[in-house]
Amino acid sequence: MKNVLYIATILLLNLIGCCGCDSDSKNTPTPDMPTEGGYLFAHMKDSDYGGIYYYISKDARQWIVLNDDKTIEPRYSGHPDIIKGPDGRYRMIGVTRSLPKSLVLWVSMDLMTWQMDGTIPDAAIFDTPGYHPDGWYSAPKLFYDADSGKYLITWHASRNEVAEGSDEWWDEMRTFYMTTTDFKTYSKPARLFDFKSEEFKNAATIDAIIRKIDGSYYAVFKDERSNDVAPTGKTILISKSASLTGPYSEPICVVTPKTDAGKTDKWHEAPTIVEQPDGKGWYIFAERYPTEYVRFEAPNIESTTWHQYVIGIPNARHGVMVRITDEQYAAILAKYGF
Repeated sequence: MKNVLYIATILLLNLIGCCGCDSDSKNTPTPDMPTEGGYLFAHMKDSDYGGIYYYISKDARQWIVLNDDKTIEPRYSGHPDIIKGPDGRYRMIGVTRSLPKSLVLWVSMDLMTWQMDGTIPDAAIFDTPGYHPDGWYSAPKLFYDADSGKYLITWHASRNEVAEGSDEWWDEMRTFYMTTTDFKTYSKPARLFDFKSEEFKNAATIDAIIRKIDGSYYAVFKDERSNDVAPTGKTILISKSASLTGPYSEPICVVTPKTDAGKTDKWHEAPTIVEQPDGKGWYIFAERYPTEYVRFEAPNIESTTWHQYVIGIPNARHGVMVRITDEQYAAILAKYGF
């Protein structure tokens, strides 16, 4: 059955069309080993900022565009982030399509049929004095911590008194979080990062995701400062903590390449992280905005060097990778691939 599925997938790559090419890379990617199941990439597009679209892959290298490149859930709006909860259901967080914004919870048993499952009260997320002008916040992300039984929700916002859209507004972005066990009561929002070094104490941080790997918590996020202000501006960083809510360490590695001040060719944001197909390392996909996702890989999450390969996923913004089983792969492909 697995061989039949794999052959069918290769045929579909030719019939439907696929994305992913490393022809202009200076490096030769390491071979992508076959994996049971595969990867689902849920993402937005620049032409539909806030919509949700699906790509699927067996090896995190060649991607099949699903549903004829149409949204799989017209009601959804947000930066998709998907996690699996203790009840076996998948949860995804989004925002309302109209102002004022509210966080919307979505649930699914199969990653195909999504239902709205309530909202998070504005009063909970707006309880951060000095931030959220006119109810503005962005990129809510969701993580479930099995050890504590808590869901962690992160987002970012800038200071009230700074002019929206200005360089200072972006340089003042900070990441906040709150926790819940039942999506009925929530902890008081707090700052996630409190860096002390001269290099990072004023770092603007956005697009933060939390993952637990080998007993430690890792925050993967973007340094939003201008790259003529900070050497790591517009790059993806990783910090580490022994606790879900921190304190998180000073950044332990820079994933994406630094670039010269004032240039934009290497700016990245909206990272997502998955295990390599052989389970012997990690991929971080980051948006080289606003055109495509590119792949970085390392044998260890704390590697100081992440190798970039131009495994491009075009027409994709702000997405999340989800590992899926053979059965899920076949079902999703059957529903959206023909």
